[in-house]
Amino acid sequence: GKAKVSSFENSLTKFAPEMAETEFFFITTIQQELKDIERYRNIETETLIENALDEIENLEEQQQLFIKELRNNNNKKLILKNLINNYQQQLIILKTLLFKIENQKKIKK
Repeated sequence: GKAKVSSFENSLTKFAPEMAETEFFFITTIQQELKDIERYRNIETETLIENALDEIENLEEQQQLFIKELRNNNNKKLILKNLINNYQQQLIILKTLLFKIENQKKIKK
């Protein structure tokens, strides 16, 4: 899993400038979560982390499709709702991963 976490180059703000703050919040929060998770990477957590990053990667690919749809300007409101939902799913995956890693550490003690 090589989750890139949308940088701003394929930014949704090109097509929906009103989303700039929201996008910035999610991207910076997700990047911070990824940094936190990397600190826990070791032999025991590798599989957990890689599986979560694969899920994030799939969501990022889906996100790019939503942004392409925005270019075609189909149903902007629905697409933006889907994009926000996508970011929220990414955060849930990362929070769940951190929770699992923390629990794994507690069990070992």
